[in-house]
Formats: sequence, structure tokens, C-alpha cells
Amino acid sequence: MRTFLFTVTGILVIVVAAYLIHNLRETAAANEETHRQVLAELACNAQVEDATEIVKDLLKDRTLPARITETKPHYNKALKVCIVQVSRREFGEGKESNTMLIDPKKRSALLWAVTSGPSDNERHCFSADAMPLDCAQADSRLKTYMTQ
Repeated sequence: MRTFLFTVTGILVIVVAAYLIHNLRETAAANEETHRQVLAELACNAQVEDATEIVKDLLKDRTLPARITETKPHYNKALKVCIVQVSRREFGEGKESNTMLIDPKKRSALLWAVTSGPSDNERHCFSADAMPLDCAQADSRLKTYMTQ
């Protein structure tokens, strides 16, 4: 009877130890993934300046004074890429606003919208290949890019 109890106790200790080791490995893997995500987001935040320079280069031929009014970095987990939303505003007559999604690593625009007119009532949107894009579709893409 004693041998039976020692055997059952030994098996229970092994099962509990295996369960604990399994849980520790899962926790370590989850922590490692979280750590990678945090590093990717920090690296993305560091690319905001590059993105604003890309926008300035893309629009350098504009003659009206302008300034960057807003930047929003986002690490897209699905695409594993940093995307920075950059908004730029011109001042004076014929003013125009631009909102662009920039991939700083590829130094390219993913999509952009241009708003102009006397009361900002004219809006035109473009895809990465500079082809016109329905603005509702552009808004949907923007939301997808910035929330994944």
C-alpha cells in the first residue's frame, strides 16, 4: 500500500511540475512578444521625423508657406510596418491641407488626401501609385492601416 501511495504521489508531483513548466514557457513567450511589440512601437515613434521630411520632400514645389500640423505614428502589427500619419496645412489664398500615410522605411506614401477650396470643401484622395481613389475608400484604408 505504501508503494502505491509513493507512486501516486510521485506521478502527481511530475504532473504538477510539467504543468508549471508549460505555463512558465507560455508566459515567457507572451512576455517576449510584448517586448518585441514595445520595441517596434518605440522604433516607429523614432521615425516620425523621417516621415515629416518625406512629406516636405514630396511637396517641396509648393509655393505657399506651410507647416506640419499633426503626426501620428502607428506600428501596424498585421503588416509589421511603421506607418506615420502626417498632416500639413498651407496658409494664404488657395490654401490646401494634406493628410498622408507614410511608410518611413520605404520612404513612400501609402495614400493621401488633399483638401482645398475656400471653405475646405473640395477633397481628393490618392492611392500609393498616385491614382485617384474614392475618399470613402481612402478613409476606410486609413482606418485599417492605423488600427491593425
